[in-house]
Amino acid sequence: MDFGNLKLYIKGSLVEVIDQPYIQTVTEERVAKMVRAGEKDSILALESAQSGFQSWSALSLAERTKWMLKFREAVLEKAYFLRKAIMHEMGKPMPVLSRILRS
Repeated sequence: MDFGNLKLYIKGSLVEVIDQPYIQTVTEERVAKMVRAGEKDSILALESAQSGFQSWSALSLAERTKWMLKFREAVLEKAYFLRKAIMHEMGKPMPVLSRILRS
C-alpha cells in the first residue's frame, strides 16, 4: 500500500523520520512502508498536541463542529483506503471489517 509521504506531522510541519516496513503478522508479507516515531518525535508530538488543545478549546462549538464535519468528509473520501489499511493491520477479510466499522 502507498501511504503517500513518509513523515510525521508535528507542530504544523512534516518531519523526517526513519521509515520502517510494516509486516503483516499472519503471512509476514511486506504490505506497506510506514514511519515510526522515536522518543524525541513522540515528545514533540505530545507537546504539540497539548498546545493545540489550548487553541481547540478556545474555538466556539459551532467552529469545532465545522472542523469535525470537514474531518468526517475527508475520512469518508478515503473510506476504502482506510478499510484496506485496517484489514492488513488486523488480518480480517474486508466483509467482516466492513460489518465491524458500520457498528
